Amino acid sequence: MGKVTEGPDRHRREFELQMLLGASLRVSRGFAASETGDVFERARELGELLDDPRAYYSAVWSLWMFNSIKRPRLGMSFAEELLDVAEREGDDEFKLQAHHAVWQSATCLADFRVARDHFDLAMEIYDAERDRAHMDSFGSHDPEPCGLVFKGISCWMLGEIAEAEACASNALQRAAELGHPFSAALATLWVATMHQFRDEGTDVVRRAREVVDFANEYGFVYWRAVGAILEGWGVARNGDLGRGLQLLLEAMALYDKTGALWMRPYYFGLLADVYRRLGRYEEMERAVRDGLAAAAETTEGFYVPELHRLLGDCAGWSDAGAEEVEAHYRDALALAAAQEARSLELRAATSLARLLQGEGRSAEARAGLAPIVEWFGQIDSPDLAEARATLAELV
Repeated sequence: MGKVTEGPDRHRREFELQMLLGASLRVSRGFAASETGDVFERARELGELLDDPRAYYSAVWSLWMFNSIKRPRLGMSFAEELLDVAEREGDDEFKLQAHHAVWQSATCLADFRVARDHFDLAMEIYDAERDRAHMDSFGSHDPEPCGLVFKGISCWMLGEIAEAEACASNALQRAAELGHPFSAALATLWVATMHQFRDEGTDVVRRAREVVDFANEYGFVYWRAVGAILEGWGVARNGDLGRGLQLLLEAMALYDKTGALWMRPYYFGLLADVYRRLGRYEEMERAVRDGLAAAAETTEGFYVPELHRLLGDCAGWSDAGAEEVEAHYRDALALAAAQEARSLELRAATSLARLLQGEGRSAEARAGLAPIVEWFGQIDSPDLAEARATLAELV
């Protein structure tokens, strides 16, 4: 490029090369590798010089993806810029991908209703034939299965369990229909995450292994790491605690090498759960506190209420008094309620009810737990089964 005369033609050629290089770096180094961000920042500068809305938009979208995984709060600011550009240009394809950016960033920041609603808005303008090209130009995957799994995650958090399960099933079906490996791997990963929410170790291992196999075949280091994290938890959940812990620790080390910071609170929560199963409570507490520190660093809210609940469990196994345990559970309850994360609120309420029952405060425990259980209606889930069993003991 050094011998090409400065001007629009040179800028155009460099822009195209930078975008190609950035796409390659996503695969070889990871979505959040610093080199990836540098390349897309240069592409944005070139997009401005070209005065080409499509070029500029695609560079900003790529910067959104980089920052959404590295600095989620900053990622949301890029998502909002994408919405502004889309509205200004009046371009439905731009609007679709702006909604895509918002639903992913909002999920990480625990704005679950926002995430769910932006997927629904996106599907009002999604055109399967027209938007097939997006699999090449926007993150290497189709927005529909991606949106379905993020909507499913958000619905599960909001306590809309049946809708979450429908989204998971539809995402896998749609990805299979598209016949696009990356879209299928993305959907499979987040479906594995929903299986983890339901404590379904066998399904987690099966789905996570599919993601790891895909990553190994195509050389996607980021997908190898996140798939292996879930696989490690699932292996431990299924009884092979030592091997599961080893897989999980190795995968988290690989994840850190990608530069990604989002979702680390959740992954530390999985690590804490494995230490709990092993009876290694000091290491469990260290993992929980590492997760809370990671959340404070990025200001993401995803899974943070559950970390506070787990911190209450840790306090219960230590020399801490009941007041400290109760404080952690109430923190978890308050945070979950603020996020409208009914599923995490249910877990915290169940843990608090058990604690209060042990202190002879059964009436108070029932008063706190019963309304949440009743809110869910007749739907079944492992967490609801545990909550109902606890409620039945509160006489």
